[in-house]
Amino acid sequence: MRSVVWVHEDMLRANHPIFVKYPAAPAAWVWDDADLRRSPLSMKRIILRHQAMEEMPVSILRGDSVTELLKFAAGNNAERIATVESSNPRVRFLLDRLAEHISVDCLPPSEFAAYEGQLDVRDFARYWRSIRPLSEIGDDEVVEV
Repeated sequence: MRSVVWVHEDMLRANHPIFVKYPAAPAAWVWDDADLRRSPLSMKRIILRHQAMEEMPVSILRGDSVTELLKFAAGNNAERIATVESSNPRVRFLLDRLAEHISVDCLPPSEFAAYEGQLDVRDFARYWRSIRPLSEIGDDEVVEV
């Protein structure tokens, strides 16, 4: 079954395990204007998300999340949308809406790693340098698309 990957806020890293499981699947992020208006995100947080996506193999879409993801799947001849489970009520709502129209494969969320060192949290770049070695992933199951 051909798949596309929906990248949402709980999976903002280029080496996320979903890209290992679905290495050939096109991926998309959706900037949903309605969600942005409802969201308490600061401009800095929005910029941070955009910078994360610039490092990822994703198409950046804009519009209603469900509509854009269904169009993206259809444009890639996909019968399934793969993503990661989320505790975010909005993401869960969107997953339910997507499942009404297309098969959805939700991977479990990645587990947090223990960190023993000193974290420099004065800004994100310093923090990232501290934890980047923990973000490396190993081999995992690969799904043909």
